[in-house]
Amino acid sequence: MSPRAAAYWHAWHDLPIAFPKNDLARVPEHWRTFGTRKSLLAGSPRLATNPANVMLNYLYAVLESEASLAASVLGLDPGLGFIHVDTPARDSLACDLMEAARPKVDAYVLDWVMSQPLKRDWFLEQRDGNCRLMASFAIRLSETAPMWRHAIAPVAEWVVRAVWATSAKPARQFVPATRFDSASQARIERHSTFSNCGTYAATAETLSRLWEGHQS
Repeated sequence: MSPRAAAYWHAWHDLPIAFPKNDLARVPEHWRTFGTRKSLLAGSPRLATNPANVMLNYLYAVLESEASLAASVLGLDPGLGFIHVDTPARDSLACDLMEAARPKVDAYVLDWVMSQPLKRDWFLEQRDGNCRLMASFAIRLSETAPMWRHAIAPVAEWVVRAVWATSAKPARQFVPATRFDSASQARIERHSTFSNCGTYAATAETLSRLWEGHQS
């Protein structure tokens, strides 16, 4: 974890996590604050040991899935990242894309825990201390997927255009796909040609500079 990330999560450390009064007798003490993002079980955010962190982990996974789908829909290989190192069993490009929308997930969880209590029945603590979501609550959180899809769409579209701008063009010119909502899905499938573009010429440094300029 970088120093900036450590400072960011340190600001969350003492955030109180509320539960209904009739649940408190069954709520472990370490569930009542946000705590650390680094699980004692894994030495990383994996295997969260309290509800707030397991909620973040689950929603990040939903966001990553939407980022992977976004890359695929636009013709990019989700596994070929620019910033995250390519490793087996990870969609590195999806991890790149989701960084731009990750603060929205943080804001969603922060707003939830500051505005309403969590319920003890939404979570299960395993014998080793790993906190898990009960199925009914996991389903409820998964229903936020459209929010993350709309958050990631413009980021994925920007990346595909940045890649297009730095790639060798075929003899026949195409226009890269535009934002993929329900109204333009068919148009995206017709026009997206990045699956045949070969290597990605844009570097992480170039993408970062372009994205900063796009945001300003």
